[in-house]
This record gives sequence, C-alpha cells and structure tokens, in this order.
Amino acid sequence: MAGDSKKSRSSDKAGSKFGLPPTVQTIVMVGMLVLIAYQVYKGLMFQEIGFGPFTIKFTQPSPRPPEPPDASHEFFVGRWQVEQQNAVFRGATFMDYFEDGSFSGLEEAFQGDSGRRVDRTGKWEFARLAKDRFRLILKFSDGRQWNGEFTIVNRDRIHNINENYDAVRVPR
Repeated sequence: MAGDSKKSRSSDKAGSKFGLPPTVQTIVMVGMLVLIAYQVYKGLMFQEIGFGPFTIKFTQPSPRPPEPPDASHEFFVGRWQVEQQNAVFRGATFMDYFEDGSFSGLEEAFQGDSGRRVDRTGKWEFARLAKDRFRLILKFSDGRQWNGEFTIVNRDRIHNINENYDAVRVPR
C-alpha cells in the first residue's frame, strides 16, 4: 500500500504541466487571476473585452469631487465676478469683499451701443443658512440695499438662487 501512495504522487507530478504539485499550481493560477482582475479594474490591461454586442468596457472609477467648503464669512472674503446678459443688456460686476465687512468694486453695463461703468462701495453682511448656503446683504453707500441667497458650488463658484446666475472668485 505504501508503494501505491508513492505512485500516485509521482503520477500527480507527471500529470502537472509545470512539474508542480496541483495545490501549488492552483495557488499560482488564482494569484495570476487576481493580478489580471486588479489590472482590469485599474484599467491597466484592457479597456474593452469582447466582440460585437458582447463587449464589456472597463473604465477607471472617477475621483470623487471635493466637497464644497462651509458657508462662512471667511469663505466669502475675496474678489468675486458676475457676468450677466439678457435680451436688453449685458454687464459684469467685479467686487472686492473685505474682512471688515466693507466692499468696493465696479459695475459695467451695456445696452445697445452705449455703456457705463460705475464704482460701487458699501458694507456687506453674511448670514449662514446651511452648510453650503448663505444670504448676502449689500448696503451700498448711496443708500440702496440688495439681498441674495447663494449656494456654494465649489471653492471658486457660488450660485445665486433668486436670480439664477453664478459668481466666480477671481484673483486680486
């Protein structure tokens, strides 16, 4: 009987294509399959496998966009630009909002062939409404007041909910 067990082991080696015991062969094959699967997942080996209607396309997972910053007075400090256009006029606003609650900048408006540029100054107030939402109150030096509610899109873009436009942060 002892001779039978030796015979079966030698026949296992003889039947092995690579001269390795079947358990080692299995481990190597599983390891290779895992490596191939990882490369396919990362898009390093194949972009597409198959033919005709039986094609599988592999794409790399897209990176998660960074979360918008929290609505705060400090977030809003800086220079913001707004460009708007409708059927009657087009214009832009460039405002610097300072930490002390003051602002200064200019408004440009064009209607037909004529345009005007007006310097604006005043005070601004910030009210947090939610993690990514705030109300801005502008009190112009000429006595006018303006209110707007914004959502934060990202660090450099906010969206006015009431008037449906975006403002972008620009370098000073």
